[in-house]
Amino acid sequence: MEVLGRYIVVNYIVVMEGCSVMYDKNNANEVEWVNSLIKYLRDIAVNYLPIRKIPVGILKVLYGGTFDYVFLVHARRSQDFFISIPVLTFLRKRLGKRKFLNLMSFLPSKAVSCLESEDGLRGLVLVSSLMPATIASRRQRALKEMRSMVKFAEKVSNGKVVIGLGGWWPIVTSREKSLEKLVTNKNMSVTSGHTATILSILLMVEKIAWVSKIEMKKLRVLIVGAGKIGSQVAKSLIENGIKQITLMDINKIKMDKICRVLYKRDVEIETVLIDNDFKNKVEVLDRHHLAICATSVSGKVIKPRDVPENYIIIDDSRPEAVSRITKSSSKIVLEGGLLKINGLKNDYDYGFGKDSNIFGCCCESYMLAKDRGKSIKATIGDIDLKNLNNYKCFCEKNNIEVGDFKSRKKFVDLKLIKKVMKKRNEIVSRYEFL
Repeated sequence: MEVLGRYIVVNYIVVMEGCSVMYDKNNANEVEWVNSLIKYLRDIAVNYLPIRKIPVGILKVLYGGTFDYVFLVHARRSQDFFISIPVLTFLRKRLGKRKFLNLMSFLPSKAVSCLESEDGLRGLVLVSSLMPATIASRRQRALKEMRSMVKFAEKVSNGKVVIGLGGWWPIVTSREKSLEKLVTNKNMSVTSGHTATILSILLMVEKIAWVSKIEMKKLRVLIVGAGKIGSQVAKSLIENGIKQITLMDINKIKMDKICRVLYKRDVEIETVLIDNDFKNKVEVLDRHHLAICATSVSGKVIKPRDVPENYIIIDDSRPEAVSRITKSSSKIVLEGGLLKINGLKNDYDYGFGKDSNIFGCCCESYMLAKDRGKSIKATIGDIDLKNLNNYKCFCEKNNIEVGDFKSRKKFVDLKLIKKVMKKRNEIVSRYEFL
């Protein structure tokens, strides 16, 4: 098997050298297109290589070394394919969208990014070619894909490795329980990343309150989507001082159950049911200082016309549930769920640029790989508030901060946040909460 691996490496080097004379090195687009195609051919070879672990020497040639954590995600929309493999644009034009997506669903996963931190830890971001709609509707197909991605992670790791889940993978794997059965190697651990995601949203709200000079207990927060993330966000906000929260969802029974769990004497919780006749989104949003979107649907939940002036929405939904395109600068939609690892090297644009900001769920994999079970635990199932506080302390000790305020690649100035929140506070004061 090692001979086979070396054979692949030799051919990989030959292909790279051969391609280097076939395109114009001064043409940046051609260089990017050819390199991305070569790297995907490398990933395909690794996917189908019939060995459990690839020798370290071969991994150094293919990926620059081994990995301490592997983050599993999926494409959010068809455009993601063209970002990671630009040459596919030709295939998309020839086949049409439907045939193209059907073809992509049968192709193996691709390594889109290598993450390198100053402490020497290395992470790999592995992206499935399945779209959210396929993952949601064809669970067995999705689980088969997960098995393949776990095997890939095992091949490129050396010793202990943390597997993190992003996007809809935690939902498909029944909150990681199915994946735990797939991960039979004792050196591999799995996490949904939800604790760090919740922490990132909590830190964002705290920073907005601090910048605006509004006490946490005086903030009115709307949470759109009362599922696992939404309900846990509500719980963490209440534990950290928020006194007025509104849950908005399509399931009244679920919201009522969450209200009973979250009940405290000094906390006011309102519920808003979204149904086919629901038309007063603007009014509901207008009664709050800010909104947090934590849905798991594939379409836009809030459109630009639904957002009041002087308003901030933290969108943690993937795919995006709130459009980033607004004509008004006072309507701010922030990328939710971001944490910042100072000094991190990242070579891929996840929709908010290439810098030290990464998704909280991915950052959790990094933190677990760094901690090695000393102070924080992987997230399996519901969020443990004690573990959440441990993560918060871990971040403070290890130079990990709340992510920059960004709307896609655009940085949002804190002065604008302060200005918008000042006007919003005046508007909210006119409304009765319940």
